Amino acid sequence: MDVALCIKKLVPEAQYGGSVTANTEEAYTNIRWNDSRPKPSWSELSAESASVDADLESEKKMWNLEEKVNAEMRLIAIGGLVDKKEITSVEAQSLRSLIPIQKQDKTVSF
Repeated sequence: MDVALCIKKLVPEAQYGGSVTANTEEAYTNIRWNDSRPKPSWSELSAESASVDADLESEKKMWNLEEKVNAEMRLIAIGGLVDKKEITSVEAQSLRSLIPIQKQDKTVSF
């Protein structure tokens, strides 16, 4: 459970001091709550953690998709430059080797 993200979701821009990086109940108990809004209970944080985890997973999937799209667009652009004879096939191969490609759901060949 990411305690800081759970706090942020339950009490946006909460004012508190101390550290919750250990992500433990003890760390949370020991923070200094400086916010005028009530400090959420550990049970409330725990209940919110599934939602926070789902949000993080969704963001991770979107980031991975964006990376795949960027890689594909770069490959298309490199191919276009070769077609227009603005770069050589050797230069294109060098450029292609710099593009991180995730081969999880399809194989990309050059």
